Amino acid sequence: MAAGKPWTGEGAGRSDLDAMGDDKRRSVIGQQYGASARKRLIVYGIAVTVLVLVVVAFLTVISGVDERKIALKETAPWSASDAPQEAPRDVDFQRNGPTDTIPANEILNR
Repeated sequence: MAAGKPWTGEGAGRSDLDAMGDDKRRSVIGQQYGASARKRLIVYGIAVTVLVLVVVAFLTVISGVDERKIALKETAPWSASDAPQEAPRDVDFQRNGPTDTIPANEILNR
């Protein structure tokens, strides 16, 4: 502590001098304590550019995944040339019901 400063009370233990007796807030090289506006803009600009490039690369890779040049095989049972062509079931479940397990009239009466 600097001579004459109180150890207790208001401002206790606070000094503008360091242990060597020099000012704690002495000047720095460049007379500035933080990055300049130009330096911050450059850093943020580079970060945004890298982010945009990553997003563009990701979207390019994703868009190419679905466009494979593989011949599709018709393996579904209804795609065979000798398969019976049946009309699809009605979408209305209450009226149509799961015909393979429970009769439709039992479903409606529950």
